[in-house]
Amino acid sequence: MSGVASYLRSLNIDEPFVRQSSSNEFYHTDALGSVLALTNHTGVVQTTYDYEAFGKTTITGISANPFQYTGRENDGTGLYYYRARYYSQVLHRFLLEDLIGLRGGLNLYAYVNGSPMIKRDPFGLQPGDKFQYEHEVTIDFEKFINPRSIAENREYASWIYRDENGQYTYTNPRPGTESSSHPGLRPSGVDVTAVTHTHGAPDPRFNSEEFSPQDATFANKQNVNIYVATPNRNILLYNPKETRQQRVVGPTLSGLQRSKGVSGRKN
Repeated sequence: MSGVASYLRSLNIDEPFVRQSSSNEFYHTDALGSVLALTNHTGVVQTTYDYEAFGKTTITGISANPFQYTGRENDGTGLYYYRARYYSQVLHRFLLEDLIGLRGGLNLYAYVNGSPMIKRDPFGLQPGDKFQYEHEVTIDFEKFINPRSIAENREYASWIYRDENGQYTYTNPRPGTESSSHPGLRPSGVDVTAVTHTHGAPDPRFNSEEFSPQDATFANKQNVNIYVATPNRNILLYNPKETRQQRVVGPTLSGLQRSKGVSGRKN
């Protein structure tokens, strides 16, 4: 099946519903977003996909569909495109080093810390990289996720949590709309300390350089800190215990600038 195709998707990352071409194909996926089967409009299976743990793919049937393991693009050479880096299903690793270097671990090419049955990495940035301090996570989030958020003019959000070794990391960024986002289900079994999100592109309808009342309400309800990466590439922190926002102005919190209260995103 060849020719030009368009896709019907959800707002979630890498979640196609329908491949629309000369005859529509409907996606059926597992919990990691890997495509298991394509059916036609009557529900008859046309193509199936089987995967080994690290993504080696066996296809039964004929389809030009490129979205397969964890919902990412198989380029037909044994490589999957994970946005920031290419991943080899044969080598079980990325082909480029982790962009944050050794802060992500000693293995600069590792895929999801060797846990492909329960994790995925849609940006090739390995949410799961470990940091000593909470604010370092949101600096990493701003560096790698905010440019995409600005380009698409939609928000992204993730939970920040502390693992069993006391190191901080974040969940897969979850896309939202131009004016709202949600990090998804709160992780269980770990110490959730914060949520971080973006505000998309500059928009005269919104005060995107400040927190919104909804941001503060969410932080207060969840009893966690909340960070926002703004269109001007600033990072703000709101601590519900202090009910005021702080501006993160470097790799440490030693130079925080404080402002009164939390302002609204909407004008």
